[in-house]
Amino acid sequence: VHRAFQRGDFKKAVKEYKKLVEKHPQRADYHLKLGQAYLKKGELDSALAEFIRTTHLDPRNESAFQYLGDYFAGRKDWPKAAKAYESLAAIDPERAQYRLQLARVCETTMQLDRAQEQYYQVVRINPKIEDAYPPLIRLLQRKIMASMGDPAPVMTGNRSPNWNSGN
Repeated sequence: VHRAFQRGDFKKAVKEYKKLVEKHPQRADYHLKLGQAYLKKGELDSALAEFIRTTHLDPRNESAFQYLGDYFAGRKDWPKAAKAYESLAAIDPERAQYRLQLARVCETTMQLDRAQEQYYQVVRINPKIEDAYPPLIRLLQRKIMASMGDPAPVMTGNRSPNWNSGN
């Protein structure tokens, strides 16, 4: 089965993993592999169903939650993406990358205090992750400006504040 997947024969891999899942329906790892094969084959709905099954069978399966978060983020289904990334952060609270993904979703959905906290956690966990600094600084600037009575900058599509909005 694994050879078919490695060779790129995803049609055969799906067929073989389906057999394994039928024989061992409680094996989360087989559901995950079946989901990955469906994903490679381009059958996104089937892949999604298998990743969800994987999380039901193994609520600490980081790979399945990562696939779900990325899938939903790609579809701009932010609440579901956030839920998947929250699950990852709960599984491994000290994994900076999980918190970075959650922070980005929170910022995109304008949950700015929550985004700021997640970016702060990224920097605390791993100060070398430079991607966390610009949005954290931006969010802190926004908070300072608001506390001074100035209108907070409007966030634009590229996540850069527009400091001149309203003038």
